[in-house]
Amino acid sequence: MIEETLEVLETNIPLLEVPVKNILFLVLVIIFGYFATIFISKNIKKSMLRAKMSDILAEFARRITKIFLLIFVFAFAIGFLGIDAFAGILSLSVVSGFVLGFALQDTLANLASGFMLAIAKPFKKGDYVEIAGNSGSIDSVGISITTMTTLDNKRVIIPNSKVYGNPIIKG
Repeated sequence: MIEETLEVLETNIPLLEVPVKNILFLVLVIIFGYFATIFISKNIKKSMLRAKMSDILAEFARRITKIFLLIFVFAFAIGFLGIDAFAGILSLSVVSGFVLGFALQDTLANLASGFMLAIAKPFKKGDYVEIAGNSGSIDSVGISITTMTTLDNKRVIIPNSKVYGNPIIKG
């Protein structure tokens, strides 16, 4: 009985020329990896929220973590079919990184500035400041924009790269 089961597991699937056991491992890795990815990404978000980071930043980190982990799980699982997916993913990620870097240059600058503002904390909600030629009280500092309200009750939205890249006058 055991010998027959082992023999079936070692049998190659026609057209694929891959043993049945490799297909079983592939399915198990995808199922386990999917649930592990969801668990890890949710816990990263919870940890960031417990550390009093913004909801937007925590959700962004959760999504990015989930995407990268799912790509890793898929590449690992595809290896059971005899395909080396890691080399392809690495070369694709380098090329797409350059393309996205140039295409999203301003957006990435705003995100990086948002992280720096979160770390440096040059002002807090309600502070009256002058930034990039605009004066008002700070309403919020998001991951890519800072909003303020002027004395004449107008709402000003400033990209974080302008906030972090210019003098901030508190008064």
